[in-house]
Amino acid sequence: MATTAPSSPTSSYAGLDLHSETAEHIDPITYEVIRHRLWNLNREQATTLTRLSGSPSAIYGHDFNPVVFTEEGEWVFFGPFIQYLSAGADNGIRWTMEHRGTNPGINDGDIFMSSDPWIGVQHAQDVLFQCPVFVDGRIFCWVSNTLHQYDVGGSTPAGFCPDATDAYTEPAAWPPLRVVENFQIRQDIEDLHVRRSRVGHLVSLDLRATIAGLWTARAGVLELVEKYGAAIVKAAMRKVIDDAEAAFLARMERLPDGIWEERSYFESATMGDRAAYPVHLQLEKRGTELYWRNEGTHPQVGALNMPPNAFRGGIMAAVASTLLYDQLYAVGGALRHIHFEPTPGTITAADYPAATSCGPPLAIVRTTCMAGTCLGKMVISDDELSRESNAPGGPGSFPMAILAGLSRDDSPYMNFMLEPLTGSIGAFSWRDGVSTGGQLWNPLGAVPNVEHEEQLHPYLYLYRKELADTGGVGRYRGGNGGIAALKFHKTRATTLATIATGRAAPAVGGMFGGYPGATNTMSLYRDTDVNEILGSGRVPEWASELGDYEPPPNKGKDIPVDCDCVLEYSWSGGGGYGDPLLRDPEAVAADVQAGEVTEKAARDYFAVGLTADGAVDPEATAMLRAAAREARRAEATGPEPGPIHPTAVLERGVRVHQTVRAVPAEDGWRYAGPSGVDLGSLANNYKDACLVRERDVRAVSPVVRDAAEVVDDRFVLREFFDPIDLTLLETEVARAGEPYLWDLRPALER
Repeated sequence: MATTAPSSPTSSYAGLDLHSETAEHIDPITYEVIRHRLWNLNREQATTLTRLSGSPSAIYGHDFNPVVFTEEGEWVFFGPFIQYLSAGADNGIRWTMEHRGTNPGINDGDIFMSSDPWIGVQHAQDVLFQCPVFVDGRIFCWVSNTLHQYDVGGSTPAGFCPDATDAYTEPAAWPPLRVVENFQIRQDIEDLHVRRSRVGHLVSLDLRATIAGLWTARAGVLELVEKYGAAIVKAAMRKVIDDAEAAFLARMERLPDGIWEERSYFESATMGDRAAYPVHLQLEKRGTELYWRNEGTHPQVGALNMPPNAFRGGIMAAVASTLLYDQLYAVGGALRHIHFEPTPGTITAADYPAATSCGPPLAIVRTTCMAGTCLGKMVISDDELSRESNAPGGPGSFPMAILAGLSRDDSPYMNFMLEPLTGSIGAFSWRDGVSTGGQLWNPLGAVPNVEHEEQLHPYLYLYRKELADTGGVGRYRGGNGGIAALKFHKTRATTLATIATGRAAPAVGGMFGGYPGATNTMSLYRDTDVNEILGSGRVPEWASELGDYEPPPNKGKDIPVDCDCVLEYSWSGGGGYGDPLLRDPEAVAADVQAGEVTEKAARDYFAVGLTADGAVDPEATAMLRAAAREARRAEATGPEPGPIHPTAVLERGVRVHQTVRAVPAEDGWRYAGPSGVDLGSLANNYKDACLVRERDVRAVSPVVRDAAEVVDDRFVLREFFDPIDLTLLETEVARAGEPYLWDLRPALER
């Protein structure tokens, strides 16, 4: 079902008395004090949770996100953690008020919890906790948190089920239940919650930690009310929402209307599957309204899916960082003008009872990347907002490795590896990205220390480090991802489960001529002599020293490993931005010196020659770049170039791309390439007028492997060049034979 945020809080709920009185005026100083105090309630709630929790996903991964809502569930502040986690929380609050308001009732001292993906979360491993805050016997507001649970059952430890076919073969999904009544945990609901967990003691700790965090936030709200009065605090909440709405609308008014689209592929719907499935995302801007759709996305299939809440969540995480960066993540005002219209029954908007346990690390993260790309292309026409245009960051989709078995003392253990949370930030329109710099949708993300991992689990790390050449090349380079390798240690029985995609086709695209980030990788090295090597006092620098690797499947479970095995996995860097032949050679030399780029990539991708001491060789660079442009001309195909637009016409143009303009003509607006060449009417895809080179997807990066390791589909890298000056305008990865992606459709008035 298509979902649209309400334009204003006007609903009424039977059996509930809502506190809505609002002061007409609030002085600026008081407002700023209350505004920042409300924002910090989410930080304080998180601090309480992490100090009390026992699970690595909460303590180290910060795999949660707290929110403050108005009395009717309108967003005040989005927390600064994994933001897509809480994007369905307002739906969950409204569902609870509608369906629990009279039976069993909603009272002071209550907390409700839910793990239903079609009510308020993304998959059943996420649990939404929602606490009403009462003032004078009425619901004044809600404080909420959505926390990923370490394990709540299912066919695979941690609950990511690669063999799932529907919701009945995954962790159980609970509609909102009253877990705290009159400030006391209900033992029956707690028992129900932890019964199916393999690590029930950790789930119980997380339950109590989350409740304590909610009490902290509740107390903070009541302190504000006691100090300033309920009407003043409510006025501040309303103003936070209204101010963010005003900022959003002002930005919308500066941008042209149009449609922007991104395409990606998900691999392996279930165990044994070697197919790839297309996923599309369209952003349409009409006036001050944004409409998000997923036309062309494959129907829901296997274990790849996510519910509509997750579609919404992935998009809102991108909107918050691109358009609300100065509003402390106050997304409520923007939601009044954002409409979510996905096609029901598709991978990114699945209908019940689709399997959704694997969705968040695969589909939601990818949706956020795709949404960021669409937004980055939308804002490029505005000089100020174009600085917020950036290529998506890695890993795009997580290469998840889940380990379970017996620990050193024969006690059971399980863990899913969190290293990909180090992420990477894609290149901006004006600067490079950041290697292992986290993700824009997870501002306060973190990963465990190696020492903590080794203390808790029966394995030892050989290394965890950044991996050169994983960031997309471009005029501005995407930040690199990383790589980790570990060996199993003093364990008699351990198995591996894999929940991955982005290994055949990159999960992270480039922008405006920048290359995609590298693919994710997974490798198992069996029957190695790693124990003898370590016993000699040497730690292998690379797992490849140990022999040939076995590529695990994208979706697998119960894969046996032993103490002679080494598991290695890497995650993508961020996308590049702009033509790599336009990169400053001195910046390339500095990258090689810093280990961000290899000498081979400097020569083959940036066409920069270096001297023996690593300095730029100007003559060699000039020759390499001339040869690279000649190769583009010789290897690309396309129609004869169109006419050149006069300078006077180009000066009246509108930037609709980093290097392509829309220019006025007698028959309407037309595209003009950086050379001034005509690239056709805006009614057509500008790529049809370009020179196009198509190569195997391994041309993206030296790190990319053969797609045949995991899928049967063949993927290609397409490069679209200005037919006159051969500037690289755009890249895309596609299945061989698929039509060009029509990524830009600006709508300009005469």
